[in-house]
Amino acid sequence: NPHTDILWNWIESAKTEVKEELQYLGGNAATLLCMLDKDALAGKNLSGAVLEGANLSSANLRGTNFKGTVLKEVNLVKAKLLERDLISARVHNATISLYFYLIEKEEALRAKKVDELYKLMNVPGVDSLSIGFKSTLFGEMFGAVLLKVSDANSLKLIRGIVAIQPWIKAFSL
Repeated sequence: NPHTDILWNWIESAKTEVKEELQYLGGNAATLLCMLDKDALAGKNLSGAVLEGANLSSANLRGTNFKGTVLKEVNLVKAKLLERDLISARVHNATISLYFYLIEKEEALRAKKVDELYKLMNVPGVDSLSIGFKSTLFGEMFGAVLLKVSDANSLKLIRGIVAIQPWIKAFSL
């Protein structure tokens, strides 16, 4: 598609020195590509690109090479990706979603777990934006947390904290 070729060229040009007046060029191109096709960036080499301000929500980013990629003020809510995809990126204030599953039959204990989750999110470099739960008939709870992380280490820290909680049965980005 010739129109998407232009967008890919913009992303390629965002891999070289980016002048201040063009700082959003790569991010805007990535946003448009994902609006056209949620799988557009999956498995692609975006290493070293500046994707400032990109809206990559709900995009498939699995296997994408983000080595050295600047992800500043990027929306990754509901994006399909693996944590390892982001480890080598230069993340600055990215919004992500963390999904989890827990089992708790008593309503009072569920409320306590929500409070605990808010406290867990109170770590340097992480701002909890919102937490939502959906209960099933069998006492299970599915939830999502929207977070703003200042860097990739903050994401790693929050995942490590959540992983050791015995009441959280499973979680993923």
